[in-house]
Amino acid sequence: MRLKPMAWSPEQDDTLRSLWQAGHTVPEIAKRLDKNPSTVKARRKRLKLRPRRTGDLTEKVRVGFHPDTMSLLRTKARRTGQTIPARIRMLVEKDLREP
Repeated sequence: MRLKPMAWSPEQDDTLRSLWQAGHTVPEIAKRLDKNPSTVKARRKRLKLRPRRTGDLTEKVRVGFHPDTMSLLRTKARRTGQTIPARIRMLVEKDLREP
């Protein structure tokens, strides 16, 4: 016997929209709505809410970097286990601290 999925109420859809636009993560939204995170992801797609990109910072910074610099960042990020945006953030903060 297969269980019938719980329908989403209009209020839950509104809550999902507002929380997503406020920048809450999928696990936070799922907990607040008492839903499974994969259910929240699927509903987000169905409501056509834009996915968040983790690479936005990389794209903004990439414009000012030479291609060899991006290659070096990728290599160092891989070695340290960091993501490229985290590595860039670390380097930018380091540059800001230095006089």
